[in-house]
Amino acid sequence: MIFPDLRPDESGAKEYTDLVTLIGSGTYGDVYRCQHKQTKTWYAIKRIKEGKESKMGLTGDKFMEIFAFRELSHPNILSCKSIFFHGARLCFALELCNTSLKSILNSGHSLTAEDRRTAYYQILLGLEYLHRNHISHFDLKPDNILIKDNSGSSVFKITDFGLSLITGRFRGPSIVYTGPGFRWTPIYRPPEVFGSTLEVGQSSDMWSIGLTFFEMIIQTSVIQAEESRIPAKIADLLGRLPNDMDPGISDWHGSFINLCGKDYTPPAQPYMHTLFERHGVRLEERQFITKFLQYSPEARITAADALQDPFLANCNKSCNILDRDRYERNLPPLQCVMYGPFNEKIRSNDM
Repeated sequence: MIFPDLRPDESGAKEYTDLVTLIGSGTYGDVYRCQHKQTKTWYAIKRIKEGKESKMGLTGDKFMEIFAFRELSHPNILSCKSIFFHGARLCFALELCNTSLKSILNSGHSLTAEDRRTAYYQILLGLEYLHRNHISHFDLKPDNILIKDNSGSSVFKITDFGLSLITGRFRGPSIVYTGPGFRWTPIYRPPEVFGSTLEVGQSSDMWSIGLTFFEMIIQTSVIQAEESRIPAKIADLLGRLPNDMDPGISDWHGSFINLCGKDYTPPAQPYMHTLFERHGVRLEERQFITKFLQYSPEARITAADALQDPFLANCNKSCNILDRDRYERNLPPLQCVMYGPFNEKIRSNDM
């Protein structure tokens, strides 16, 4: 593996141009576009906001993010060139991608069925690699899947390991669950977390990535509700409440049912099927998506098994959705323009 350079001081910051061009901000901090002075390669510098727990901003989640970027090396995982401090704040020098899956979906560009198969395959390659290396992401969603042009091919890359944890390294697939606000953006949170399960693990990621794949079909969030109403929306999606026939959910299914409300009645047809019909999804893809969206974590397909699923057999291993997306929106081709992680335009002669 190629580990990123980790500098516990500010010497690493001197290798890059000044943090001037801001390309995005969030609750975690800011992202700047910077150039490595020696190689002239452009990077997205993620500069973490100073945390209350540490003078150097090293909260527990940042230790995990450092660990992930130091240990992981895979074409479908965002790579990290170096980790250093700047102004006593932790910085990650990350490869600069063209856009995110979320931005593509928000653009109104409909992904073809074959493009989706390619995307599923590439994302699952990255996720299987994470799980094989005992890391659960715990915040998979379209925002955290970036897309980079590689000589005309679109490469999907999983990013943002701030909520990730080591799981499944010892006997048993899970870690101890630590509270109702544990990990996850709420609308991608699996049902066991709402039910206050005692354990979560790699199978919990499979629910989130299943919703992400579904979103690639319908181009909007599958679950749309305030947090308190999400359990009922999950039941609508699956067309039923969880029950004792679902393996491995006895410790939480009662709590989940209570959150749906005593007057809740499932729809006559699972909303999942309604969406499939509305968007003309063929049977093989319906069956594939359904394998991810199961109440029981034990019943969900694993990333390794999903890669071997007949639906992905003989799929194209690469596609070019980036230029196709730009053509449909009457925009210049990618050789003329690049986009940072937050869709800020970068002139090609700046790259």
